[in-house]
Amino acid sequence: MIYNKFDACIFDFSHGREPDDYWHDGAILEAAESLKNFTKDDWEALLK
Repeated sequence: MIYNKFDACIFDFSHGREPDDYWHDGAILEAAESLKNFTKDDWEALLK
C-alpha cells in the first residue's frame, strides 16, 4: 500500500523530528510522487 510509504515520509515532519527546510528541499517531492500513485484504497486509508 503506497499510503504506508507516504505516512512514513511525513511522520517525522508532522512530529517536528526533521528540519522544515528538508521538507521544502526534498521530502515534499517524495510525498507528491507517492500521492500521484495512490489507489482508491490508499485514499480511503488517508481519509480515516
